[in-house]
Amino acid sequence: MLTTLSVWLIARNGIAARSPGGIWNAATVCASDAQAWVTGLPVVDFLAGDGAYMARTHCMVTAEGGTDWGWVWFLVGLNVLVIVGYLRIFVFWRRAYLQEEAQDRNTKLMDLAWIFLLCASCGYISSIMLFFWPGYRLLALALCPLVFFTWKFAANLEGFRLSLSAKRLARQLNESLQQQNQRLSEEVAIATRELRAARDEAERANEAKGEFLARMSHEIRTPLTAIVGFLDLAQEDLETGRGDHIEVAKRNSKYLLRLVNDVLDVSKIEAGEMAYEIVPCSITEIIRGVVELLSPKAELMGTSMRFEIEDTIPGLIKTDPTRVRQMILNLVGNAIKFTRDGEIRVCVEGLRDRHDAFCGLRISVNDTGIGMTAEQASRVFEKFNQADNDTSRRFGGTGLGLTISRQIARALGGDVTVTSEPGMGSEFVATMMCSAYTAGAPFAGDSSSGQAPQSVSPVDTLRGRRILLVEDTADNVMLIGHHFRKIGVELETACNGEVGMTRVLEAEGEGRGYDLVLMDINMPVMDGIESLTLIRDAGCCVPVIMLSAHALLDEQRRCYDLGASDYCTKPIDFAELFEVCAMHTAGTPRRHAA
Repeated sequence: MLTTLSVWLIARNGIAARSPGGIWNAATVCASDAQAWVTGLPVVDFLAGDGAYMARTHCMVTAEGGTDWGWVWFLVGLNVLVIVGYLRIFVFWRRAYLQEEAQDRNTKLMDLAWIFLLCASCGYISSIMLFFWPGYRLLALALCPLVFFTWKFAANLEGFRLSLSAKRLARQLNESLQQQNQRLSEEVAIATRELRAARDEAERANEAKGEFLARMSHEIRTPLTAIVGFLDLAQEDLETGRGDHIEVAKRNSKYLLRLVNDVLDVSKIEAGEMAYEIVPCSITEIIRGVVELLSPKAELMGTSMRFEIEDTIPGLIKTDPTRVRQMILNLVGNAIKFTRDGEIRVCVEGLRDRHDAFCGLRISVNDTGIGMTAEQASRVFEKFNQADNDTSRRFGGTGLGLTISRQIARALGGDVTVTSEPGMGSEFVATMMCSAYTAGAPFAGDSSSGQAPQSVSPVDTLRGRRILLVEDTADNVMLIGHHFRKIGVELETACNGEVGMTRVLEAEGEGRGYDLVLMDINMPVMDGIESLTLIRDAGCCVPVIMLSAHALLDEQRRCYDLGASDYCTKPIDFAELFEVCAMHTAGTPRRHAA
């Protein structure tokens, strides 16, 4: 614009220029070629002033009177560079504008971009044009839209203020975001602390529950050991009538023991501490054992039992026989409870993979009992829940057996489901993953190596052995002492872990050590854990079998880690205890007191 104005002033007012003829008037020089721009085209001639205007090349003359082309082309080049730069800026501006969503576009800035483009057109493009054609009136026409857009923009400058304040707003937004982030971080930190506190509280509550269960288990199992044991002894010598009375007491004691075991199993499942031991076993023997055990109870209900096992099932499979037996006992026991004068059928089928190889079992328990509605069946696997309150009153039970069975099945890769119809009976189906046992692989009880199985009974192995019993409960000392002395064991006793540890180490030092030590865990003065630790620290390798009324997996692992030879729970199954004791003393010479 300044260039155009300056040239126009030169053309109109003239300048003093030096030439061979002396001082001359520029207007006179320009007018000499005015008619050269008349084209005969009315519009074109009008825009060029009908020959009255001159192009700049005729005004930018040297002292010799010729056009100063060096400066002309220099100015043209500068204008072109500016125009290209302006176009690049405008294209970027326009693309950035269009990339935004319609509702997010800054129209005020886009208006400024158009003004920017019109200024470039009117100023620099017309500047180049005027060097070669004096279309000054065209420049005036081009300035009209520029004036319009300029004053339209200038009429509302407040909207443009936001654009000018963008950097400040961005800084304020960033500061606000930082403050929000800091506040959120503080809130997250507070929430995290609260969650940790809640987690710690839940863990403490869980530990307290576990400790409570352990204490209750010990407190219930300890007297039950004496109750069941002495009922067994009393029943041996009583007449039939009183023997029946004792049988009732014994049966209810065992029921109480099963209740304690179920509660402990649920606690272990919730804590993820249920132990599983995968060993070779026979599913046929497991089913047969369950049916033989529960058939008398079914007969009392007028119910018959039978089982069917598919011929293609391997003779030996690898699974946890104890947990599988527990699962089937619960399912069959549940069927007996709700079936009177009917039939219970246990069917075992093999599961096959896509290669038709054996991969698991499907065990179904069908009964013709009272059945359930769909709503009752949906709740039957919930803890402490039966079909309804009336069912609990009529048939008893805690509602834990089916819960435990489902958890066992799921731990073994399967599940337990139920289909039932009121008055028509129920079908419980347990699935589990397992594999066939490959013949020749060693496992306990396998006599295929050619060696004859042991024919010596546990009683024969233990007869004449010298055993120390470390137990603080007088009733249990009397009961255990009776059973061991009855089979010919030389039994000595100690009332706590400290006395027991002292006797073991003294006997070892005098060369008259014990063949075996039975060590209770929960005792006054010194418990069995500490006593076992001191015995092992002293280098004594006498077999030590821990006796516990807790039946907790963590405690069992701890005992083994400290060097216990084995672990048995109360109430004591003396046949099982004799087998365990015989296993740890077989093949060793008998040791007698000096």
